[in-house]
Amino acid sequence: MKIINFAKKNALFSIGVALYIFVAIMQPDQLKSVAYYTFIYFKELFEVLPLIILLATVIDAWVPKEVILNKLGKDSGKMGYFFSFVIGSISAGPIYASFPIVKLLMEKGASVGNAVIIISSWAVIKVPMLINEVKFLGFEFMALRWVLTIAAILVMSQIVQKFVSNEEVLAMNSEEEKPPLEIIEEYCVGCGICSKISPDDFEIIDKKAIVKPGYILGPTVMEASRRCPTNAIILNVGKEKKGKKSA
Repeated sequence: MKIINFAKKNALFSIGVALYIFVAIMQPDQLKSVAYYTFIYFKELFEVLPLIILLATVIDAWVPKEVILNKLGKDSGKMGYFFSFVIGSISAGPIYASFPIVKLLMEKGASVGNAVIIISSWAVIKVPMLINEVKFLGFEFMALRWVLTIAAILVMSQIVQKFVSNEEVLAMNSEEEKPPLEIIEEYCVGCGICSKISPDDFEIIDKKAIVKPGYILGPTVMEASRRCPTNAIILNVGKEKKGKKSA
């Protein structure tokens, strides 16, 4: 049961493991190659990750929401398109590096359409790539491909903007609201300390502590959480004020 719950909560990881097992059984001679390319991917990821975190931190701390709304928001118009193309074109790193940056920009007010432009230009019209394209394929080829690509990106951004809203995108990535008081079942050893300290709020069933309906986040609950030997009692006090009667 625990394995099934873990698989559901970590679907992508579980699918990856399942694919590895499939390759190991069906094509064991390819397993070494698969492992090698997986290593290369994660190596690249961890090389880029610190820069992504730093950039996201700078944007979050130093760029006001009003600036993002003005330059990249839904009503930013042609100027928004321009800034979106610039951000994507001068950025470095693989395409997946753009996702957390774009999510942060959208949380600060960037429109869905401009998010599409940033991601798309990050993928196909980065300046270093254009320089290499000229070197190997010629300026005429690069210029025509660049113009057509920009036109396609603009059309795609308008289509996505029409059918998808910022709220829908951000809602898909928002964390599920946690209850003010919860117990991590995997950590609980059923020692009974919580039910002794706060019998009105906790009880032991099948050697596991559970929270009683109608609990109150009062001093005894706080004490039970503090004295829990495995730190299984979690207080998400930001969700509800202490002492408020739970439904």
